[in-house]
Amino acid sequence: MKSTPLFAFWHYSSFPYVLGATVLEMRDDGCVRTEGYGHMWFKPIKLMPVTPGKNLWKQIEKMRGEHREASNQFNNEWIRKINKLAPFLNESR
Repeated sequence: MKSTPLFAFWHYSSFPYVLGATVLEMRDDGCVRTEGYGHMWFKPIKLMPVTPGKNLWKQIEKMRGEHREASNQFNNEWIRKINKLAPFLNESR
């Protein structure tokens, strides 16, 4: 009997605080080894069929890119404000 291909999500330490990939192997303790992460094992917070999992991951990755762009814009605006307040900070660069 062939099992349904799975996609796993697990906690990560930086935004969006989750990673995901297609499951290659699962141990008895529930940990998974996935595509793209070598021989590392992860404890999933969510397992789902591979197609909806990949679709969700694409949406998360898109949002991660949007978040990165918004964060960069936010930081650049504050750098401009600080440099306007204290122009000497920019002179040493």
